[in-house]
Amino acid sequence: MKNLLLLSILLSGFYISKAQNIKTATIQWSSIKTIDVSVGDISDEATTLVSYGTTKLEWKNDNGSVRKTFQVIEVIGDWTNVSSNGSMLYEVSDGSNTGTITFRKDSSGTKVLIVIVNGTSTGPSDPAQATELTIQSSQAL
Repeated sequence: MKNLLLLSILLSGFYISKAQNIKTATIQWSSIKTIDVSVGDISDEATTLVSYGTTKLEWKNDNGSVRKTFQVIEVIGDWTNVSSNGSMLYEVSDGSNTGTITFRKDSSGTKVLIVIVNGTSTGPSDPAQATELTIQSSQAL
């Protein structure tokens, strides 16, 4: 009986250590599809988005070159285990533009929605750029 209790404690520690908290871990999210929501264009392309806890996010091309770097302004939500359903919203800036990046996992899969507003926008004629990434996998770095 003691051995079974010890094994249960050890295994529960293993599963807890495998849970990745999006606010504290560096996680690489691998995307297989990009949708330009603004115009409805769908591209089968491999990209990655690396979330560095609550400090920054980097969107990279398949070859590893950085497409865009975002500094985190504020984090809204709490998602302590990215292998479970949940969501997290980041308010971000790329230095001249601001926007949001929303991570969401539910029964239909994992998606990331990037919405960026042009920093010099003067009104409705200059809409936000919205891009959705379909995430195939994520891993802690």
